[in-house]
Amino acid sequence: MTPKIIVYHSVLGIRQGEKNLAERMRKLGFEVIVQDLYEGKVFDDYESGLALFEEMGVMGLVAQAQKGLEGMEGPVIFSGFSNGGALAEVMTLQYPQTVGCLLFHAALPVEEIGAAEWPKEVPVQVHYADKDPWREEEYVEKFLEQVAASGSPVTFHEYHTKGHLFTDPTLPDEYNEKAAEELYRHVTQFLNSFAGNE
Repeated sequence: MTPKIIVYHSVLGIRQGEKNLAERMRKLGFEVIVQDLYEGKVFDDYESGLALFEEMGVMGLVAQAQKGLEGMEGPVIFSGFSNGGALAEVMTLQYPQTVGCLLFHAALPVEEIGAAEWPKEVPVQVHYADKDPWREEEYVEKFLEQVAASGSPVTFHEYHTKGHLFTDPTLPDEYNEKAAEELYRHVTQFLNSFAGNE
């Protein structure tokens, strides 16, 4: 059974970066749900997005994500951008039929999300710019070690660019077309195994 893919947006809301990735995934034959945790609000600057994020709180975002899973059945791949990646980790641990996790510009050690270990048999792919200003190297390394220790496959992809949300063409100071296309290729490789194309 081909899994559904849930995409969680960054603190800026659903922007073109999330939309473009979802479209690429749909072309591979997946049902993709980009869940709007902000109820239509979209921001152009991190300060405004972070203000709403702090107003909602982590538990508020988790509650919104849980609502989006009500009535859902079958395997799911969770994915997310930035803080949406942290949410994807949380939901991976909560949803028993999770089969994969895609993290874009995000990686938190499992204890940061209230867990003791990463679940077995849930492969992970992590993507980061090498000069991402929000990147916490210690967190990234620890998370990768924890996934590997669980026995789950984990791959880390690094891109030579400075932007945080570098797949979003509507953020000219961050967007990098070459890096975005490279990221899409890696995601396709990850997803092909679930679609039975390899």
